[in-house]
Amino acid sequence: MTITVAHIRDYIRDGSGVTPCVLPERVVYIGRANKRYGLAESPLANLFVIGGIRWRIQVVIDNPNHPDSGRGITWHCFTHGGGLTRKQSIQMYQSMLVECAKDGAPSICAELTRLLSLARSGDLVLACWCAPKPCHGDVVKAWLEKALEEAE
Repeated sequence: MTITVAHIRDYIRDGSGVTPCVLPERVVYIGRANKRYGLAESPLANLFVIGGIRWRIQVVIDNPNHPDSGRGITWHCFTHGGGLTRKQSIQMYQSMLVECAKDGAPSICAELTRLLSLARSGDLVLACWCAPKPCHGDVVKAWLEKALEEAE
């Protein structure tokens, strides 16, 4: 079983935007929503946008209808002059993922559990828009590999 982080364009079959793309069975999209390709936002999407601020991070905390609301999770919106660098974005995502997994954030934990199950039964591809550049997919991959190793 191998976990790979790959660029989503390697798996998009219809780029017309007319119909949602259909991903192969063992390819899981882990990015933000993309209407053009009909991709729903993953619970594991990186909300710490490179070069910008995604204010929705704050809204998630305050929204009582969000599945992770009221879980004691603290996510902060940072403003860094011209926005976040790739390294800052990945570091912030890693901290958030560890905190959410530890605190039992429902949507994130459910998705991590689902991905662990898929990884146990064969190869798994985590697809996003950044690969092969460093990205949050590498953080998710490392978390899954560590969890698999600890389970052995």
